[in-house]
Amino acid sequence: MSYVRAMRSVILPQGVRNALPSVVNHTVLLFKNTSLAMVIGVADLTYVTRDIENQTFRTFESYLVATVGYLFFSLLLMGLGALLARRFQRVYAR
Repeated sequence: MSYVRAMRSVILPQGVRNALPSVVNHTVLLFKNTSLAMVIGVADLTYVTRDIENQTFRTFESYLVATVGYLFFSLLLMGLGALLARRFQRVYAR
């Protein structure tokens, strides 16, 4: 078996299957904790939420929508990671 074929057929599938959960976990952590994204994202989200609250005088509802939106995108990213992990595990489990 040549080097390229061994890498493609044996080593890379095992490496991807083993590394994917860790990569997804780090991607989610980067989304949540990156200082620049956190500062810009939370500042923008808070500013827009505060602006909506000032216009509508509905504090609870505006912050609830902002929280649900942030939670939705976090869970979506985690779900996509789990889907990818399941797909790669099934494809390379042969």
